[in-house]
Amino acid sequence: MPGSDVVRQEVEIPAGEDLSAKTSRPGGDRELDRPLENTTPPKPNPKYGAAWNEQWKWTLTHSYFANMGGFDGFIDNTNFRAIQPLCFILYRFRGMQSVSIPFPSRADIEDKGKADLLVKLFAILQISWLVLSVIDRGVMGLPVSQLEVATVAFSTIAIATYLCNLWKPKDVDMPINLLLPANPNKGIAIEWFNQVSFFGIIFDPPKRDYRAGLYKSRVSNDKIRMLGLVPLISITTAISTLFFGGLHCIAWSFDFPSKAESLIWRIASIISASLPCIALFGNIIVAKHTGNQRRSSLLFIRSRLENLGKYPKAWWTSFSGQSPMREAFREFLTASKELDNGSTRAELTPELLEIYNNEYKLLNTSESNQTFWDEMSTRFERLHKLWERSILRERSKLAPIIPALSQGMIHEIRSLAKCIARSPTARVSWKKYEDFVRAKIIAEGELVPEESCLEYLLFEDTVIYNHVMESLKPIRRRRAFSRTWTIFAGIFYAIARVALLIIAFTSLRSAPKELYVTSWTRFMPNVS
Repeated sequence: MPGSDVVRQEVEIPAGEDLSAKTSRPGGDRELDRPLENTTPPKPNPKYGAAWNEQWKWTLTHSYFANMGGFDGFIDNTNFRAIQPLCFILYRFRGMQSVSIPFPSRADIEDKGKADLLVKLFAILQISWLVLSVIDRGVMGLPVSQLEVATVAFSTIAIATYLCNLWKPKDVDMPINLLLPANPNKGIAIEWFNQVSFFGIIFDPPKRDYRAGLYKSRVSNDKIRMLGLVPLISITTAISTLFFGGLHCIAWSFDFPSKAESLIWRIASIISASLPCIALFGNIIVAKHTGNQRRSSLLFIRSRLENLGKYPKAWWTSFSGQSPMREAFREFLTASKELDNGSTRAELTPELLEIYNNEYKLLNTSESNQTFWDEMSTRFERLHKLWERSILRERSKLAPIIPALSQGMIHEIRSLAKCIARSPTARVSWKKYEDFVRAKIIAEGELVPEESCLEYLLFEDTVIYNHVMESLKPIRRRRAFSRTWTIFAGIFYAIARVALLIIAFTSLRSAPKELYVTSWTRFMPNVS
């Protein structure tokens, strides 16, 4: 715009623990500079680390700004736009210390808004004038029209909306750019993208998108927790619709041009006040039953996979690509090949000799098999992490991510089965590695189940999958009922609202003369 400069603010998110210093420039503008080479390390910045949570709090203004898409991001040292910058912000504010994410203070965000508190309060006062004029007419005994009653209903909700949005920045054109690390750990932040869509619950409660929002730039406005306790937004919506529709009942005994219009007004007022509450809580009940059933499915999966807890930590760490056990197994393969060429067996320990004596084909070290090896290791690691989270979390914290955990474990197990099915020797090769790891861990004095972990999971895969498919049948029936009920409720509510608006205008054709008598409120400042 002519006469104004738009400053694109950038904030750097360091990938490691080396933190850049913050400097101040004349005029109050602030920037974050990269640390210079061969200089004295910067002093600790209170905006980072554990102290950062105390001194730079996440406020409601930050929430509004983030939900507006106000935080944008680019991968550090590249021109690649980050897919999900808000994910890192949420990750930081879940109390995780692995990523330090500096960002503007509340004052910085408010400075980007183009409407200050005075403008917002003026809008509220203007709407309040309409409400006050109707109240004054009622006190003075002057008639009030049905149109004025409808206006009061809309004005009251508008005032409440303005009050809720006092902390929201207005007309922000440019986002704040975040320079993100190349390979951060999104981790727990993804849970926020697994929350249930409010309108998804209204129209189809059992049908929820629990996939991680890896390709979303922000959290949707209607993403809420529908599992666990009844969310505040559900209670607020029910109360507001009850209040909004109930205000129309003020005109219950007003004079109408005809008895038919009076009857329609009363019926429409009752429908607009009660039907949304009935539909909302009906769907919440259905959602609760669905949540309980999904919780039961998770408990079933946990019970079927309880043997995973019998394997020591060393068992699971051996699946990592950087695990010393992997390198030891490669050396074992080399030694085994030398034995095939007539080398002595003295180089092998008794445990390795026992494994070698088995009639398993040695793992091929070709590139294709290396891909199989890495994928299998990744699947086992992910499965173990999901299973640990399912047993270590408190029930209240577990509720929002129950479907994600259940579907995640099922997905990893079935992926293991698909990976094994690609090669006729894959099953034998992996079992050989399990035997190798088991022998090494037992030699160190730890207990490991004799049963093959892979065989155990492949067997449970069929049992778990069949159980989950069976549990989906009642969910589908509730889905059909909920969808039908919500559609009909929405149609009747829309008809009731239209009827109220039509009668509010048509009733003016027989309005009494006193309706046009103005009160003292006409002397109040207002914009007509």
